[in-house]
Amino acid sequence: MENAVRKLFARLVRALPFSLQRHVLGVLGNPGLGLRLMNEELARLAERALAVQRPEPLPTVAKAVVTALRVIAPLNLATALRGETQVRALLAADPSLSDFEFLGRMARIADAMANADPGGRTTAPKIAVSLALRTERERVRLADMERQRQLVASNLLSLVELIHQDDVRAARDLLRKVAPGLADAQMGAGALAASILKALPDNLAQDPAASPLLSHRAFFIATVAVTTSHDFASTEKFAQHLLASGPSAFDPIRTSYVMVLEELLRTCGNPAGVDHPSPLRIAENSTRMQTDAERLLAPWRQSLGYRLVIDRETQTRAKAATAPRHLSAGKRVLVITNGNWFFLHEVIDALENMHGVQCRTFDFALAQESYELSPREAALPRSAETSAARTHGDSFDASLFKQLLAWADVIFVEWCEWAAVWLSDYLPSSKRLVVRLHSYEAFAPTPHFVNWANVDALVFVADHIMKFFNVQFSERLTHTTQTVIDNIRDLGAFQCDGEAHRDCVLGMLGYNNANKNPRMALEILRALRADDPRWKLRLLGPAWPEDAELGAHELEYKTAFFADLAAFDLTDAVQFVGEVPSHAVNRAMLDCGLILSCSEREGTHEAVVEGIASGCVPLIRNWPTSAAYDGARTVYAPLREFVFDSVEQAVATARAHGAPDAAARRAIAARGVAAFDQGATLPGLLDVLFPAPAARLEASRL
Repeated sequence: MENAVRKLFARLVRALPFSLQRHVLGVLGNPGLGLRLMNEELARLAERALAVQRPEPLPTVAKAVVTALRVIAPLNLATALRGETQVRALLAADPSLSDFEFLGRMARIADAMANADPGGRTTAPKIAVSLALRTERERVRLADMERQRQLVASNLLSLVELIHQDDVRAARDLLRKVAPGLADAQMGAGALAASILKALPDNLAQDPAASPLLSHRAFFIATVAVTTSHDFASTEKFAQHLLASGPSAFDPIRTSYVMVLEELLRTCGNPAGVDHPSPLRIAENSTRMQTDAERLLAPWRQSLGYRLVIDRETQTRAKAATAPRHLSAGKRVLVITNGNWFFLHEVIDALENMHGVQCRTFDFALAQESYELSPREAALPRSAETSAARTHGDSFDASLFKQLLAWADVIFVEWCEWAAVWLSDYLPSSKRLVVRLHSYEAFAPTPHFVNWANVDALVFVADHIMKFFNVQFSERLTHTTQTVIDNIRDLGAFQCDGEAHRDCVLGMLGYNNANKNPRMALEILRALRADDPRWKLRLLGPAWPEDAELGAHELEYKTAFFADLAAFDLTDAVQFVGEVPSHAVNRAMLDCGLILSCSEREGTHEAVVEGIASGCVPLIRNWPTSAAYDGARTVYAPLREFVFDSVEQAVATARAHGAPDAAARRAIAARGVAAFDQGATLPGLLDVLFPAPAARLEASRL
């Protein structure tokens, strides 16, 4: 009798609209019947969700929320009933409701289901996180935000998704902590990344070997955070933990860690806090590095990265001590650069025309693009036994690059950039490795990652660059021969004339940045014109970049330059010539009487050499970044009387030599060619490449 009454009651309740069923069930408190009725209604609601007039995946999202209602109902029927009402209302909502808002409301309903199950006994929390991720991805897609911030947000969502697979509660907590930052489209990438880094679970990297992708995503976020907030300690702690977990954990984030270390090195070289992409090139900073390198480099030398680099060099030296290197005596040379061949043309011509020498070339940029050889992979190698073949597999073994490396006896690397880093780590010990460093590399982070124990010879283009470099690296260069050899130039074709139209004309080739310091040129011109209005200034080279393309430091300088131009009333005395092709430099210089260098930093300043060979009187500032080493006077020793330390000295020299006769111009040109032409410089470079008597004899015949 009791069962019959129960069945009759159930039929009566089912006959009621679900809104009334809810009230009856609430009064009678029959959970068993309530669940059956709830499931029946939710099955119908799921069909309605899939039929909703929204683009995919929104109908599927709606069905997922209905599923969350079904799984939470046995745990908390009252919460499920409230959620069902909200879903029903949302499915019937005004079509003007945006898809994004529809998705967001669904996510909030699912979140309420998850809150009713704090112990994670059902799949409701997992569904809630999945929907929250979809909502945030849509927010990122629609938001108007900087590219770097989009990358940070995207990596966060991927990170949460990875955490979600193993720890739903941790994923939900992380999303809740950072949701305000994600919603705030005005928050910058660095601030967002810093907030994410702070919110990451402490146990995130407990077993990174089991989930290297998780570590990689987290470390990318940490990279952005550290490069903007300079909180290197947090990232260093994370990196140490990853390394302790084994190479399989550390390898995926190695590139990101090197990026952090690059930023750390820039910070070490920027005690003045200058807003500049390469702060060590600022005179104030480079001067401090010359006098206080040990203190400035201390943070880098205390880092995990430095320890790994030094360990690698120590292992290389130990291996060489037990198994001495047997360098080939052959004369097959491979010349490698990374897209910039400007200073190599004469070198390659000489090698190709040298009896007994075979020369081939390779652009390392092709290796990075075509063979996916990331030089940062070599920056922090896993072990001394790591090889390029092991790192890159069969695709590398079959590459032209490896064939060329196997063929060569000597590898000459132009520029101390990432190609030098890569080759110093992976080149077989039987090969002779020679690296040529020009100027800017001495002020950059890259050389800190080179395995100097594997570099046989380091060629500098100027003595002051070598001295500045040794301030930072002397203790690591004990096994590397250091030589100063000026750039190799063919000046034989340069013409020189003494026509009077060149008199009182200052020329400046390359002027459109703060380092070239054209404001000093304006000061010199103004002082000269105070006594003689014939003086003019010709600015040759590309124009200033557009304001939007410049950083704060460069934009400020550009603005000040044009303000000076107007304030000094020099508009009619300054001519902007425009870009000059390399083959037309000699012709352009013949319209200048003096070649001016006002730079803050230079290695050799090629424009001055070309001006001298064209008969220009040099007017060379003692560049501040190397003034302690008397850099300009050392580079231009044969013409050191034309180096100045102040505007007043420059003006006096210009007045004394502003209108020389033809013979005087030819004499200056002859002195320059004798010192700087390839006939004077090439034999020294060949001596470094092939340090054997036969090679020296051959060089002397050129």
